[in-house]
Amino acid sequence: MILSTGVNREKGFTLVEIMLSVLILGIGLTTIANSYMSAVRGMNTTRYNIQAMLLAQEKFGELEVASVIQKGLSPSAAVNEVVKLPGRDYNYSLNITEITQPKYISKDFVQACFELNWQEQNSTKNVILSTYFPRYKEKAKNTSL
Repeated sequence: MILSTGVNREKGFTLVEIMLSVLILGIGLTTIANSYMSAVRGMNTTRYNIQAMLLAQEKFGELEVASVIQKGLSPSAAVNEVVKLPGRDYNYSLNITEITQPKYISKDFVQACFELNWQEQNSTKNVILSTYFPRYKEKAKNTSL
């Protein structure tokens, strides 16, 4: 005959063990969700930077074509425009200026500076690119007869 002592040895988990497991699971999932949100924000920032660089490349391409057609560029006033792309508006400024130093470059080239600004996460982001283009030279008129 087996004596029963009143101790119940059924298999299972206690309420404390279940609550502790849920707490650990919640902390882990919160950490993963925060990491995911940081990755999404980083991806958006990268996407907008790439869009800005492609826009700048396109504008420099247009400037290069104008330089070839006109056989060079002359210093001019700043051009300011807004370019609307899906999800973002970009403000850009283009300045074509004289080069002061060094002298051997300044007589044959002008500097083109392209600045692009946009709003992202309550702050202003910008990209500034600069390069040299051949200077426009008027042909000397032959006045001798």
